[in-house]
Amino acid sequence: MSFNNCEDTFGLKDVLTSNVISDNFDTTLLICLLRNLPPRESAPITGWDNLPHPGDNSTGADLARVKWYRNQLVHSKGGILSPTDVIQYWGDLEGAIGRLGGSSLLIEAQSTKHIVLDKSLTDILTKIRLNEHYIEENREMIDKLQVVVEKQETIKEQQEDRIQQLNDSLQKGGVQTQKHAAELSSHKESIDKCSDEIAECKKEIEKINSTIKSKHNEVTHKQNQVVNLTHLLVRLECKYNQKLNEIDGQLVKHDEQLSKHDEQLAQHDEQIAKSAKDIEDMKKKKHDSGDIPGDTKALIDEDLREDTFLVTRVVSDGLLLLKQNGVLLITGHAGTGKVEPVAMSYICFALAKLHTNV
Repeated sequence: MSFNNCEDTFGLKDVLTSNVISDNFDTTLLICLLRNLPPRESAPITGWDNLPHPGDNSTGADLARVKWYRNQLVHSKGGILSPTDVIQYWGDLEGAIGRLGGSSLLIEAQSTKHIVLDKSLTDILTKIRLNEHYIEENREMIDKLQVVVEKQETIKEQQEDRIQQLNDSLQKGGVQTQKHAAELSSHKESIDKCSDEIAECKKEIEKINSTIKSKHNEVTHKQNQVVNLTHLLVRLECKYNQKLNEIDGQLVKHDEQLSKHDEQLAQHDEQIAKSAKDIEDMKKKKHDSGDIPGDTKALIDEDLREDTFLVTRVVSDGLLLLKQNGVLLITGHAGTGKVEPVAMSYICFALAKLHTNV
């Protein structure tokens, strides 16, 4: 324990300013003062906290011996020692007291060995031992706290150095900060300009998005129309295929009818050829005789009298040609309506052409 610790532990800063005597100090304080105040006592070979060798009778050894036995007594269980320990402790302490305090203290120590203590003195000694025990515990705690304080002082010094370094860095950083501030100020206009451009771009993007949305809606509408038209085309195609199948069936029937008509036309052609031959023969006969046979003329007159024909322009023209030529041939496809006005006009045209050729 250093002298500064003695001052803190025992309040010597206040005690030194008043008149005091060593009788007011306990054993621990006295040894602490003797160790630290000039002339300082030298520690024994075994140190201040251990029992010195029996042959070491130096002042430092006697002081350490008194301190050691004092601590042993304070830290013993209940302050009780065996008779053997009492004889050993008391013998060593008498020798140390005699060497430190002289013959007077030695005599006092020897007489104290035989003093009978009453109960009040025993209680006082017990309290003293307890107080000394508490003092020792507090001293150990103070030592630990002193170590902590020293560590904190070291940390404080380190932190102060760190703060100084930070201050230096801040000073350097201040210059750099001013430089960066100037750069930021120079870039601020560019940033503002870019911000305006970005705002314009956002507006354009919103317009484009609106246009895209509108176009998307139009495309969706067109797609719906295409889908509807596709469905309509599918339905129309189905109807077309159905109608085409019906037409194909009708064409097959028409082809069959045309085949029959072709056969009939072939027969008619044969009849026409035969009739033409008969007409030629009749022309030759007429040319030879100069008049229509009487039986043919009689038949025609008889038919006219009996109103055999419907008297229309076509019929009149037909009968006129029949009278002139003696023969009238009406031809046409089956089902074309040879008695209809259109067919009759075609027949009259054919007869007129035939008459012209004649």
